[in-house]
Amino acid sequence: MNPNQSKHIFLIGLRGSGKSTLAPLLAQHWSMPWVDMDVIVAHKAGCSIRDIIQTQGVAAFRELETQILHQLILGPPTVIATGGGVILSEQNRSLMQQSGWVIWLHADVATLWKRIQTDPQSAATRPALGAKQGLEELREQIQQRLPLYKACADLMLDTTRNSHQALIELIEKHRPS
Repeated sequence: MNPNQSKHIFLIGLRGSGKSTLAPLLAQHWSMPWVDMDVIVAHKAGCSIRDIIQTQGVAAFRELETQILHQLILGPPTVIATGGGVILSEQNRSLMQQSGWVIWLHADVATLWKRIQTDPQSAATRPALGAKQGLEELREQIQQRLPLYKACADLMLDTTRNSHQALIELIEKHRPS
């Protein structure tokens, strides 16, 4: 059952929070299409996100991400796994809030770090966490983005210990009428 026939479902959260894993499961549960924004951005650019940032810079990546978001909201209701930094743009936060239901997936820093380290896709296609590398950089991202995730989210879910099925049940329980 679709939570709202006329709205998108946006999954926001840091890298490793479970957006790309949960999106197809929610889509199947509600018989909706789903997309991973990072995959679409990379496809449109013809290279990985890491390459976009290295060759064109973060600003160009963020601009392309906003263009993709604009295109997606014009389409049919879809479960959308966003990039972790999509919320850095006030315009993106506003677009998501106006056109859908925003679900913030989060996990404790140790869990995020473990997931990032064991994800071969992340290492191959996404930029390193930055000059400081690693756990400290991740902690800084959490501190920077936490208020933006909170301000944007309609629902907040901890993915640290919840199974996928438990998360779907929690989302279903809190779905808008």
